[in-house]
Amino acid sequence: MKKTVLIHANYWDGERMCRDGRIEIADGYVGAVYGACDEQNLKPYNIEETCFEDMSGIYLFPAWIDSHLHIPGDFLFEKFGVVLTGFESLETYLDRLSTWKKQCEKQCEKQCEKQDYQDLDVAGDLWLRGFGWNAVIMDRAENGYEQLWDFLNQEFADKPVLLFSDDYHNCICNKKALDAVKRAGIAVEPDEWGLIKEKDIFLLTRYLPEMCFSESQIEMAVLAYQEKLLSYGITAVQTLMFLGGNGLREWKVLLALERKGLLKLKVNLALTVQPWEKLEESRQRYGQLMKIEKESRFYGGHIQIHTVKLYMDGVVENHTAYMEAPYEDQAGRGKNFWDLETLREFCRELDEEGHQIHIHAIGDGAVHDAVTALVYAMDRNGTARKHRHVIAHLQIASDEDIRLMGQYGIIASIQPYWFPQSEKDYGLEKPFLGERAEEEYKARTLEAMGVLITGASDSPVTPRPAPVLGIAMAGNRCQEKERLPVPAMIRAFTRNGAYQLFRERELGMIQRGFRADLVGYREAIWEQVDGDEIPAFLMVDGKIYLKN
Repeated sequence: MKKTVLIHANYWDGERMCRDGRIEIADGYVGAVYGACDEQNLKPYNIEETCFEDMSGIYLFPAWIDSHLHIPGDFLFEKFGVVLTGFESLETYLDRLSTWKKQCEKQCEKQCEKQDYQDLDVAGDLWLRGFGWNAVIMDRAENGYEQLWDFLNQEFADKPVLLFSDDYHNCICNKKALDAVKRAGIAVEPDEWGLIKEKDIFLLTRYLPEMCFSESQIEMAVLAYQEKLLSYGITAVQTLMFLGGNGLREWKVLLALERKGLLKLKVNLALTVQPWEKLEESRQRYGQLMKIEKESRFYGGHIQIHTVKLYMDGVVENHTAYMEAPYEDQAGRGKNFWDLETLREFCRELDEEGHQIHIHAIGDGAVHDAVTALVYAMDRNGTARKHRHVIAHLQIASDEDIRLMGQYGIIASIQPYWFPQSEKDYGLEKPFLGERAEEEYKARTLEAMGVLITGASDSPVTPRPAPVLGIAMAGNRCQEKERLPVPAMIRAFTRNGAYQLFRERELGMIQRGFRADLVGYREAIWEQVDGDEIPAFLMVDGKIYLKN
């Protein structure tokens, strides 16, 4: 196999940009990195055994790492349902759904002719599924939920329909879907307009497999999503359970793709455990997941498992984010999904067994309980900083909890795409949070207090998981005191992410012995203000995947 040498390379060494170097690539790994590249340096190479790639005018970085997303993104709905992301009003939702109805009718005719469609409910009806409506848009529309409920029951009277919100914390069902749920004996509590929230959504996806997607559908969606991530220069991810019953379908698909040599992403899987689940069921699923990781080692080791994910709360727009003080627009502090004592003991058990714990926490009450439980676990087990526990999102967090995160080595997985860019953005949250909206997403405070920050999109909640966009938004947010400079965000999406994924010896740096996953741009990304730059070069496992 020929050695590849990238010449005249401007590359990021982890802290700064180095000029006119050369990078040797062999067998999928970086062999050596040199700081000089001229004619004299190139003479020792055997021309017949070396492929030279001129990187003049390209800025090279370690390929990006997204520390919190959901495979296969929105492609299941794009390919086998409807996507409402990007539409800005209830009227546009209804227009899109009307178009979708016509597409569904044609698809049903074809599938009935073939008689081989797998996703049928107990009554033999095709389940119709969608994603992407926004709760704020629905709240602002006059009788928004009532209008949508009437539309779905009128236009889709003979088909069960489920429409997930863009954050997956809400789901709207029509009467036909709710009837199927009732027949299945699943105890959910929809409101009068068919709206289901939080726990009830997990019950649907876990115990009503008829509405979930088939493995063949998931495989098609994963491959499409992989292409999307690679197009943004992302080659490694931490993925949390998606809509697939208990998660096994997604895991099996990933392993099948690795067997076929089609899995390009390095994927760290996380098992989601809910407080209402039986622990024994979760342990059985974790055992199955470990078998998948073990087999993956024979096919390149793209799949790893270290992590258990817990949900502390919901989201602000649902009034389900757990707050220390009541919401501004209504009584109540939101919902804490876990009893604190139960959470503390469960975290202690997970920590003792060597698991990384990855906690979704939006409100300051949820962050406080998450920090309290993790600190308790590490104190009892003497494991501070050992297992690299993570808190994701941290929309509202106290300085004291942030200080403890730094002290105990708790990682903050942040989504800079959500940082407010204008006063208008604050305006979306102020009805719920009041002046607390001014204290959202304390990125600079996290860094100043010694918390390791990793970059993430939470895709498909973020439709466009472009790390360069995230880097730009972190540095251009309207709240100046919480801005993060470009070098800090580059680290967040590279070596810090690798550390969270337990891959810091193979990813996140351009150094000897690291995987040759590299991304390059024609423009210096620190000069970008809008983050629109797309890669001009991508190398995955030592093979050039893209070069423009």
